Amino acid sequence: MNMPQHQNALSVRPITDADIPTAVDTLARAFADYPFTRHVIAADGHEDRIRRSRSCA
Repeated sequence: MNMPQHQNALSVRPITDADIPTAVDTLARAFADYPFTRHVIAADGHEDRIRRSRSCA
């Protein structure tokens, strides 16, 4: 059975090296107020520290 194609449909693809900065930024913002992240990453420069910890993984 063929499903209709929607013009604004999202597509899923593997991440590329060019996507990494955007992915790191998105994850840093998403987890900035997450209680565990607040607990284990120092408050001063918190969002910047999250970005650095995500990019090293």
